[in-house]
Amino acid sequence: MPTLSEESRQIVASLAHRVGPSADTASIAQAIVSTLQEMNAALTPIIGQQGVVALYRRSIHLCASNQPRLASIYDSVQTGWDLIALQSVLVKQNEVDALLFGEVLLTTFYELLTTLIGPSLTARLLRCVWEPSLSDTPSQETSP
Repeated sequence: MPTLSEESRQIVASLAHRVGPSADTASIAQAIVSTLQEMNAALTPIIGQQGVVALYRRSIHLCASNQPRLASIYDSVQTGWDLIALQSVLVKQNEVDALLFGEVLLTTFYELLTTLIGPSLTARLLRCVWEPSLSDTPSQETSP
């Protein structure tokens, strides 16, 4: 397995933190969808809604070719920006495949964006997506 970049490690850690200790498919699916929604909110003012959808669709395509084990997930969600469809497909997977899907999709999306606008601008634009989830307490671990 290739070594993860610092950005990839941050994406994986952020997703794991959002999922929390329960790690059931519902919480995994919700974490992936909420991350994509935050990425959309951060990127739409810069690259437009069509640009975000194009990156999402390209990420889906690349993930399907690089992760044949997850091809059935990708086949079900490859059209448009339908996060409800994505969430409904993810909750039907086992926890390992759903989490792997999220990690691969989010990392691929980040890497594609980096090739288009550069690593520095990508990091600045998406910092708001990764950092809050890493500094906040997950909902399952709230203190009294």
